Amino acid sequence: AVGSQSLMGQPMLHRLCAATGAKVWPFDPVAGPLVFAEVYPSLLRPAVQAETARGWITDAAQVRLLSRALWLLSRDGGLAALFNTIPALAAEEGAILGAVHASELLDALRWP
Repeated sequence: AVGSQSLMGQPMLHRLCAATGAKVWPFDPVAGPLVFAEVYPSLLRPAVQAETARGWITDAAQVRLLSRALWLLSRDGGLAALFNTIPALAAEEGAILGAVHASELLDALRWP
């Protein structure tokens, strides 16, 4: 369940941050070479469905497509907008990177 996963994951995240100096979005300022953020690969459902129709395993398609979309946004200067959109309760509850930017993520996957 999500609750037990959170309880197990938070100490590990703390250790990783202590060891690497990484930041955790949206709780920390996004600065430095390593930032952890929660993602929701189902934001890319249409693109994932197209890949699974070609034989890709769903999890593999989600990881490949989301990492590509984030990299392309980073390359083209659009990634900052995802980090700059912080919901009001994020300091208490956290947030999902790109949750209100699904269309931008999908657009990033469309080759010019």
